[in-house]
Amino acid sequence: MRDTLAKGAGRSPAEYAEGAEVRPWIEGHSDPQRDSLLEKVVETENMRRAWKQVRRNKGAAGVDGRDIGETLEFLRTNWADIRRQLLEGTYTPQPVLRV
Repeated sequence: MRDTLAKGAGRSPAEYAEGAEVRPWIEGHSDPQRDSLLEKVVETENMRRAWKQVRRNKGAAGVDGRDIGETLEFLRTNWADIRRQLLEGTYTPQPVLRV
């Protein structure tokens, strides 16, 4: 993984998104180390800790325009789907809002 990331040094996020070499699992290749780490990232307790941190920091609305309360409602309804897509490698995030 380290070698793969080093190849892309200095590239913009858009270039990373297009580069298959940094996300080979999307092409159907499994990386057990990555899969295990991603499962830990999306564990319920880890997500709760992350959400508490966002709340504590008074998270600002993102590119989707949702404030923290609207995001909470959205996640209550859609988290299972988002989690599944993350684990399957099919999730496509929205662009990041520059501040």
